Amino acid sequence: MAEKRILLIDGERAILEPLRQALDQAGYKTITATDGHQGLALVQAWSPDLIVLDLLLPGRSGFEICESLKSDQRRAHIPIVALTRLFITPEDVEQGLEIGGERYLLLADAYLSKPPVYEQLLRQIRILLGQEAAPPAPKRDLVLVIDDDAPSRESLAETLAGEGYAVVTAKDGQEGWTSFRAMAPSLVLAAVRLPGLSGLEVLARIRQENPDVAVILTAAPGSAQIAAQAMDRGADGYLVKPFQPWRVVPAVRENLAKVRLRRLRQELAARLRDGNACLVEKHRALEEQNLALQEVFDGIQEAERRRRNLVSMIVHDLKNQLNAMLMSMDLLAADFGDLLGTVRRNVLNDAGVAGQQMLSLLTNLLEVQRLEDGKMPVRPGPLNLSEMLGAAVHQMQPLAKQKTIALRLDAPPSLPYVLADKDLSLRVVTNLLDNAIKFTPFEGQILVSGQAADAGDGVVVAVADNGPGIPPEEQVRIFEEFAQMDQGLPRAKGSVGLGLAFCKLAVEAQGGRIWVESDVGQGARFKFVLPAWDKGAVPAP
Repeated sequence: MAEKRILLIDGERAILEPLRQALDQAGYKTITATDGHQGLALVQAWSPDLIVLDLLLPGRSGFEICESLKSDQRRAHIPIVALTRLFITPEDVEQGLEIGGERYLLLADAYLSKPPVYEQLLRQIRILLGQEAAPPAPKRDLVLVIDDDAPSRESLAETLAGEGYAVVTAKDGQEGWTSFRAMAPSLVLAAVRLPGLSGLEVLARIRQENPDVAVILTAAPGSAQIAAQAMDRGADGYLVKPFQPWRVVPAVRENLAKVRLRRLRQELAARLRDGNACLVEKHRALEEQNLALQEVFDGIQEAERRRRNLVSMIVHDLKNQLNAMLMSMDLLAADFGDLLGTVRRNVLNDAGVAGQQMLSLLTNLLEVQRLEDGKMPVRPGPLNLSEMLGAAVHQMQPLAKQKTIALRLDAPPSLPYVLADKDLSLRVVTNLLDNAIKFTPFEGQILVSGQAADAGDGVVVAVADNGPGIPPEEQVRIFEEFAQMDQGLPRAKGSVGLGLAFCKLAVEAQGGRIWVESDVGQGARFKFVLPAWDKGAVPAP
């Protein structure tokens, strides 16, 4: 080791002298230079075994020295360790580094931060001189796949492993969260609907513990609202099943790039606090990268907008076809109903009921999206709430009679007028009644009532049933899109959870508020309040 000679080139004596002493104590023979011209002259005269230099030198820069030596066949073999206050990424090494208006080829054999960490520098010197084994190759990016559907989980794992990623899998939310904390993956692919912890709950925990990890959520087709909810809660992306490799791989690659950019930005921000001018230039380069990232993000937003428009068009087309089918069934029942036997008439009636339920589902899906986008017109005016509630009860009586449910109304004609959209408010009440009928047992009771609010600034409408009630943990999410209640009834999952989401959006769009009161085993009371009609502000009907 005593025969190994190291040339140190640095214009800052406060760094040069401690560095020389550290290398001398390590058993190397050192010689120093304080500018680029002197350093090149010593290389030619002294033929060192290794060179440690600053990239930003007086005279000739470290970039120019590296280029000169690596292009000289007699000296190209000399290892060079570059010290720099610039943060240099692997991409910089491959593509060159831009400083100001100039781009430099990065030809050094290693790059270390300045001022150097001596243990790190000594290890790098020993590796380049063949005195210590080189460290193993960098680990591959680790991707965690969480999905309770085995074919989907295995398909994703096989696709990503074939692209060179390290992959671990989990079959439910809790196992996925445990694997995340144990293995610290760079990216997580999680299904929205999982046993135990849901995908959104896993996302929330990941964001709280490590906001830099990329998270892509996955769900079945037709989950547009879940996608929007996932993005709002911090997801980096969203994929629809079944998975196609040409969609999965670019999404993973793009979001891993986001992770690297986030970490790069954080390190640059920390170095900026030191006030180094060179790091400021690097920060400006990062700002350009951020602009490019913003363009990518804007592209994703545009793609999401187009997807939502596509969903709207599909729903419109389905409604048109469904309406035509229902009209045909009505004509068939009117013209040939007397000729059909009881069994055939019941089949036709059941088909009509199923068609109406599908039409209601499509309408709710379309209107929830329109309310979220602010595209549904809301036309508030003086509304006789007592008459509107009577119309809603009359409309839903046939459905209640199918289950021999007693549907009653308690809304005196003296109820104050409210300022509300008549059609929208009627839809809210009928949706609440449809929900109540669905969860009320045969021969049960439902009461629709209206009364002035305690503060006198509105009217409270209540739809109360004597069903099994709603557990407290369900009440906090019951108005979320696609939320479903499991109350133990045979038909308790008769919808996909859009009716109550529509009610919430529609009431709030009119300046009101909606909530639920319930005790398990004692029924549920859905209530909403609409603002009172100000006679001085809005003309009488």
